[in-house]
Amino acid sequence: MWIKISFILALIGGFLAAIKFFPPIAGRIGSILDNKKRKEILEYVCENPGRCFEEIASAMDIKRDSLRYHIKRLSQGDYIVIENTDNSRRVFPNHGTFSGLERKIISMSHNPTQLKILALITKYPGIRNVDLKDELGISKSAVSWHVGKIESAGLLSCRKSGTARHYYIRSGLERIIVENLPEEMRKNYGFSV
Repeated sequence: MWIKISFILALIGGFLAAIKFFPPIAGRIGSILDNKKRKEILEYVCENPGRCFEEIASAMDIKRDSLRYHIKRLSQGDYIVIENTDNSRRVFPNHGTFSGLERKIISMSHNPTQLKILALITKYPGIRNVDLKDELGISKSAVSWHVGKIESAGLLSCRKSGTARHYYIRSGLERIIVENLPEEMRKNYGFSV
């Protein structure tokens, strides 16, 4: 009998606690986009996916601490996704537009060397690391470092032939890479969208 009474009292207590604490929680959730600056930041991110904190702060003339606070609130409300890259954190809208691989490609497209490497490998599947070095005019170790970053992001596959390494874009990603190339680079490499 005491167990039944204890159970009923616990249910009543839980129900009263839920009634008491639900309005403040619901109010916080609803108020995330009530802030004008936060709404502007979200609109900017939707129009310019993949920008890092510094680029957003500069473009919108917002102090970085203020931007971090608003980004944190937008992230808590699942309005945005933050992709961590080597040197920065890039911000994307969270409405299912970009897959994880697409976010990585867009993030890498902000690095000119990695963007050129992606374009060259897309244009010339099986290109060797020596050919990349000659095309880009950078050292073999720099090519290896950049290719390692792209490979660790899951965008490349590699085949060894003796001492040479041949690089290929993972199947199905070529179109996304070409779409994220600047117009001038698409023309230079002969890509059409």
